[in-house]
Amino acid sequence: MLAHTIMLCEASPDFPHLACASEEECIGVASGVAMAGERAVVMVQNAGLLNSLGAFATMGLRYGLPFVMIMTNRGALADPNGYDIEKRGAFLEAGKA
Repeated sequence: MLAHTIMLCEASPDFPHLACASEEECIGVASGVAMAGERAVVMVQNAGLLNSLGAFATMGLRYGLPFVMIMTNRGALADPNGYDIEKRGAFLEAGKA
């Protein structure tokens, strides 16, 4: 769901883009950017947000660092990009009942 937005960021010379290996790393980078007085946006899926809550709480919240987080809700019944076909199929069948 974020792929198109990420591709636009990568293609724009006016929007520096840094891909991170994990959600926690995104929080660390965004925190450093905020400490340097610049603006940052972190884009993650809902599961990624859960993975990064420790980093978010110990850096972003504790020090009041301003950065924007954009989260997508992956795995919902209406998600056209099911990442786990078997799990998605089970949810769709349960929703019909």
